[in-house]
Amino acid sequence: MIPRGARPWLLKDLAQRLGAAWSGDGTQRLERAAPLETADATALAAVYDRRLLDRARTSRAGALVVAEDLAGELEGRALIVSAAPKALFARAIELLHPPVPAAPGIHPSAVVAADA
Repeated sequence: MIPRGARPWLLKDLAQRLGAAWSGDGTQRLERAAPLETADATALAAVYDRRLLDRARTSRAGALVVAEDLAGELEGRALIVSAAPKALFARAIELLHPPVPAAPGIHPSAVVAADA
């Protein structure tokens, strides 16, 4: 299920929009960002440093944002490769989870004090 306000992307389209290189299945559908531990096949997760490699190898994430120097450690995975993976992952989150605009008007349960 796609989270409210989320916009699905294909891996290749998301990487292109972010100006990053990618490898693996470019048609992998990504619907959300998630931590390595809870990611599923439709989630994008991030690997910032070598300490996360073991978790990345066992993660069910559909794709990973990965630092350039770690990409070779994750062969066979769908990857978006970046020199600045934290910043790129933050931008990816903004694309996958755009803000949901507030509905205009006054909520029916709103109460305003008489002396306001």
